[in-house]
Amino acid sequence: MAMLFILWAKPGPLKRYFAYLGLFGSLAAFIHPVFDPFAFPHLTFFTFVIGHYALTVNCMLYLLSDLEGEMLKGKEVVKYTLIMNMLILGVALLTGGNYGFLRQAPLVNTNNLPLNFFLVTCLLCFSILSIQAMLIAYLKKESKQMNSHILKK
Repeated sequence: MAMLFILWAKPGPLKRYFAYLGLFGSLAAFIHPVFDPFAFPHLTFFTFVIGHYALTVNCMLYLLSDLEGEMLKGKEVVKYTLIMNMLILGVALLTGGNYGFLRQAPLVNTNNLPLNFFLVTCLLCFSILSIQAMLIAYLKKESKQMNSHILKK
């Protein structure tokens, strides 16, 4: 879903939200991979790696190129995350899947749906706001270094 927003959505807070979400999600996918149950030299392994790598790169490119966009506010992040997780949970319940780890979280290992929903939502909100803060700190540091380098010349 994040890749669709990165590729086709108009610049704005929702696209920025999905860029942060895609960056966190792709990195989390490499930390805790959930591969298809096929033997190693299978196409799904390569599409998993290449797809998540492409998502990481596209999200970083968008976030670093959209420097004039406003910061996401905490309320916006919570609102977008709740709406998205409710939609994903609805699909997971209809299909019997575990999309977004909302039915069974990998680290907590519980089937308590309200607890999983709460934990995943909190983790996503915290991660998005943390990535945003780190990106802003990095850009400020780079800006200061560029300005001091220009002044020395």
